[in-house]
Amino acid sequence: MKERKASLLLGMGNTIAGNDGIGIAVARKVFERVGANGFDMIESSAAGWKLVDLLQGYERIIAIDSVMGSGCAVGECCSVAPSGNGQVPCTHSLGLHEACALLEGGQRLSVYAVEIGAAQEFSESLSPELEARVALIADQIIEEEHLHA
Repeated sequence: MKERKASLLLGMGNTIAGNDGIGIAVARKVFERVGANGFDMIESSAAGWKLVDLLQGYERIIAIDSVMGSGCAVGECCSVAPSGNGQVPCTHSLGLHEACALLEGGQRLSVYAVEIGAAQEFSESLSPELEARVALIADQIIEEEHLHA
């Protein structure tokens, strides 16, 4: 089994569901810009208990996903805090905060959500509007998380 690094960059979404793949696209761009630099990168559409398995063993987790109906402009990326019930409002009902709570503790978790507007039907690419935002969102996360290579 491959030894895990201290930190995880987790791109969430479904790359055959159009804009739902924005979390994975942004995670790829962040990883491309900062390199491995102490990070593992995982692309996933997992939720629930499968997510717990993915997060196991990491001290720091940066998750990026899509969101619909957040009230933000399409293509806007926001850092998301858990709601009063500990859940992060995402298209996958990620439950990242709950998943981390089930682990051995001490994980530092950052969750970023990108507003995608309405859901798309089958598509293997992002809309031009969101594709144009991928690099800018990656830069935002790199800056906010101090991930400079």
